[in-house]
Amino acid sequence: MSSGEQSGPGRTPTPGSKRPIRRIWYLLLVLPFAATLVPPFYAREAPMAGPWPFFYWWQFAWIVITALILAFVYHVTTGRGGRD
Repeated sequence: MSSGEQSGPGRTPTPGSKRPIRRIWYLLLVLPFAATLVPPFYAREAPMAGPWPFFYWWQFAWIVITALILAFVYHVTTGRGGRD
């Protein structure tokens, strides 16, 4: 082995070596789209959340859920989640 080659635990991974695993997390971004894609599924009044019909609170809940999913996917895919 020449002095320029590295092997073992201290070896620097190639740039795309973790990409396929990280790309799986992007599938979570489909959830908000799918959950609000078909209005007949949630275009109803019951169950009510206080004075708000299901139609309104379902959409509002997905705003919050989407923000959480986006934050999670960002941290996992950029390595800022402490896993690198």
